[in-house]
Amino acid sequence: MDLVQHCELCDHQQKDYIEGSFCKFTNKKPEFNTTCIKIGLTNKCEKRIKEVNIAYQKVMQRKTITWLYFCIFLTIGLSFIIGGIVYLVTTETFFRNAYKVPGFLIIFGVGFLFISFPPLKGYLRDKYLTEKKKNTLDSVLQLYGVTYNIVVKLGKEKNGDPKIHTQLTIKKNR
Repeated sequence: MDLVQHCELCDHQQKDYIEGSFCKFTNKKPEFNTTCIKIGLTNKCEKRIKEVNIAYQKVMQRKTITWLYFCIFLTIGLSFIIGGIVYLVTTETFFRNAYKVPGFLIIFGVGFLFISFPPLKGYLRDKYLTEKKKNTLDSVLQLYGVTYNIVVKLGKEKNGDPKIHTQLTIKKNR
């Protein structure tokens, strides 16, 4: 585990563009094996817990609408493709330009397939990244015997600003 992840939660962290992250007590880069004895998990830690969990809840809030969007557009696309193939196979009258209709249906169906995948891909990427951040945060806090319970309520956006209510309780077991 990267030692800087511990420092990102500590109130004693100092950052410098030349030196990078270092401790304001020792004026050195992190030099501990598993845990730091001088770590200060208060304000910065609380802020980070809220940030990570709010981001996670925002992603999870998109789950239903993303899968619904994907399923609807996938169904429409496959319906057009299958309809075009069925029309092509079952049409016995080969009048002039008859191939254009199934071709149009198939191309239209492929277009719907292309529309259905990007939102799902974006959701799955965001879910992976936020879960990774949350798991990293939880594992670092577990090393210090810190557990937390957070309730995040995402309200409706007004004027572009979302209403977010959090209730955080932190318990230090050490």
